Amino acid sequence: GDGSCRRLPMRSEHEVVVELPDFRVVCRDDHTWHYRVEDKKRNVTLEMVHYGVGLPTWYGKEKPINLTAHAVAYGYNWPGRIEGTLTIGGKKVKLNGAALRERYVAVDQDAAEIGGWEDWMWFYFENGAAFGSFFEYKFSKNKGLGINLDGGKEYYPAGDVSIEHHEWAFHPRLGAFVPTHYKIKLEVEAGVLELAGNIVESKLWGMRGGGGVPDAPLYTHNFDRLDGTFRYHDGRTITLSNGVGGGCVRLWKPYPNIFMPQFASEQATGYDSRVLLFE
Repeated sequence: GDGSCRRLPMRSEHEVVVELPDFRVVCRDDHTWHYRVEDKKRNVTLEMVHYGVGLPTWYGKEKPINLTAHAVAYGYNWPGRIEGTLTIGGKKVKLNGAALRERYVAVDQDAAEIGGWEDWMWFYFENGAAFGSFFEYKFSKNKGLGINLDGGKEYYPAGDVSIEHHEWAFHPRLGAFVPTHYKIKLEVEAGVLELAGNIVESKLWGMRGGGGVPDAPLYTHNFDRLDGTFRYHDGRTITLSNGVGGGCVRLWKPYPNIFMPQFASEQATGYDSRVLLFE
């Protein structure tokens, strides 16, 4: 109302700027995104640049697609290198690593339908030896991927996705069981990428239904590390280690919360020590 918060993006010939009171991102046409996030109460500021190399995983690039019958969207996910500075109480810490950025436009969305089980994941290995993202919707059987190899010199925008969930543990804040170990196979024209990793932390997103555990849980997660191989169909093999990555999971529980008493959540918190940082 007073003009202090600029909610609509500002556009110029070479960049788009989106600015909120504590958040600012500048999207430039050289494929870099420049972030500034500030928490004045905690005296914390993050300034970071995300470098887009190679090409992203597109979904609905030319027009929106139906991820499920009533989930219509378009956009992309793009893993890439990051550099920046985290300032805590005046003390500066340099950052250098990898992260995912996303452009997502939802034309229509049905959370329950998506929650037939959705995995949306990304990965990045040192020096861009392999990076990309992929997704799978169990309900609609919709899949997609984008894989970059050799620093982005090789790009494969289509193929098959196979995700195995292992070593399930109870997540008390979700009121549901979740996988803590993933085995992933991505097959593209040039060969097959196999990945494996353990989940070490997650962040619960919204939909808590009056403060209780949600009926359609949504959470993001991170791997402790990723290891894998890419095997070309011509016999060449690339060994991948010390990768980073994570993902987003939306699931649907086949029972209402009334059948999951609170004591069950309290007793299950130690079900698997691998679930370390679930919030």
